[in-house]
Amino acid sequence: MRAQIIILIISATTKFCGAKVKPVVTFTPNWRIILLYESMTLSCNLGSQAQDYPRYYWSKDGKLLSHHQRTIQIELSSEEDTGTYQCWINGGLKSDPVKLDVINTHLILQIPPVIYIGEPLTLRCHTFSTYQKINTTFFKNKTAIHFSVDDNELRFNSVDLNVAGIYHCSQQIFLHGKYKMFSATMIVSVQERPHTSLTGKMLTTRWVLVIILLLLLCSALLVFMCRHKLRFTRCRQMHAITEPERRRYSEEEDLHYSFIDMSHLPGGFPTQRSEHHDYSTVYSLITEAPSAADAGVGTETSLTTW
Repeated sequence: MRAQIIILIISATTKFCGAKVKPVVTFTPNWRIILLYESMTLSCNLGSQAQDYPRYYWSKDGKLLSHHQRTIQIELSSEEDTGTYQCWINGGLKSDPVKLDVINTHLILQIPPVIYIGEPLTLRCHTFSTYQKINTTFFKNKTAIHFSVDDNELRFNSVDLNVAGIYHCSQQIFLHGKYKMFSATMIVSVQERPHTSLTGKMLTTRWVLVIILLLLLCSALLVFMCRHKLRFTRCRQMHAITEPERRRYSEEEDLHYSFIDMSHLPGGFPTQRSEHHDYSTVYSLITEAPSAADAGVGTETSLTTW
């Protein structure tokens, strides 16, 4: 019974820790905007609780998709792939919506789907790989902040709130026999991790449940050890009784009480002391059990007078 209770608690703990975790949709490569015909992989991740659930659910722009795998593979993207994606598992929470844009143009400014405080950040001024490009310039709020002849990326080691703003990049692309200037613009927003406090609460809850399980196991083990020790002590006490003591206990158990019918006595119990005789009569009411020779004859009453 105790084992069944522990199994039920473990099952409830697993369900509690797993089903209430909000999944996160991630992109590979980690850009929220891509060019037409480029590939993209969308994944439904559950962090430390991730496992191969038999059935996933996806929605695009609020409409349920007939796709139940953990990932969505987009080999040759089209503008129809543009939309807001969410995922969840059966009985679990929905992920936050994440937007994917597929753009039919020559130049885009790529940023990650979500930018968190304290993490590194890369912005990329991107065009098709078959194009020749030079002289990439990055701007923030219309102010030039970075220029490179052959490097098309802008990197931040650690993001803070000051990184947020309106960014655009310009790049010269070789088309139709000459270099032309193109530009692209994106709004960069920075946010704190929404699940930081939730993760702390979940870790605390897990440790509490682990401690409870350990206490239950220790109490069950303690009860088992106490019962085993009690039985062992009783066995030792029984084996420690010597043969004379065992015989004496047996003889004491053979003693019994006899009922004396007062009508068989000559004068009954004396109720008062006689004036002419100075003596006392004492009757013994307890006698030993008859011997084997007297078995079947009956129990005699021993009457002693003095």
